[in-house]
Amino acid sequence: MRILLRRTATRSSTAPSREPGFAMEMPMFPRLPAPCAALLAVPVLACACQVRAAEPLSVAIDELVARYHAAGQFNGNILVVRDGRILLEKGYGMASFEQRVPNGPDTRHWFGSVTKVVTATTVMRLVDRGLLSLDARVSDLLPDYRKDTGSQVTVRMLLNHTSGIPDYMHLPGTGREGFRREVGDAPIDVTAFVKRWCSADLAFAPGSRWSYSNSGYVILGAIVERLTGKPFERVVREEVLDPAGMRDTRDLSADP
Repeated sequence: MRILLRRTATRSSTAPSREPGFAMEMPMFPRLPAPCAALLAVPVLACACQVRAAEPLSVAIDELVARYHAAGQFNGNILVVRDGRILLEKGYGMASFEQRVPNGPDTRHWFGSVTKVVTATTVMRLVDRGLLSLDARVSDLLPDYRKDTGSQVTVRMLLNHTSGIPDYMHLPGTGREGFRREVGDAPIDVTAFVKRWCSADLAFAPGSRWSYSNSGYVILGAIVERLTGKPFERVVREEVLDPAGMRDTRDLSADP
């Protein structure tokens, strides 16, 4: 059995900061007891709004999640599937507290850094097509990238967070708040963003250790655009979303 949860925004009216890619904010999951937490899987985007069958298990799960919702610890959608059969699809609370819009079957959720999985899948599709090598160097793929560091970093290192390129959210002298103040909600030019935020001195020798880096995935997006000659969002649509039948998943820039 798989239980898939999606939590939406809290009652805060503060908008999430913009970052390059398909989404903005990491999903937040409720603090469920261990037996249920062990069943969490990848979030889904579309859920209906009623219990499909009054089975003891679905009723119990509905009551459990409702308690977390009532306690202010969960607001979103849930899908429970057993042996290919949907036991429970339901929305809890509001998709927008300010506009009083409830969670429903057509609610779209930001899914933040889960987009790194989408980016990695897109990159691997290009690798499978022979358009890209995992051992290709950044400076060879992006000629304008600084040679002293880019010549040491491979696509493989970007994918597995071992490049040594610092995360743009934690650069010395700016940090998270400085980044958000400077970038704000303005449209992002990937080339300019990479030069300004993803080209700092290496934090460690590439390949020598692991350190989570948003910067590496922005660089991967720039590589995808240069190799294909297409906008990143279009390549993701063609290589991942359309083949997977993910018709209701889209880039935030396409939202009204």
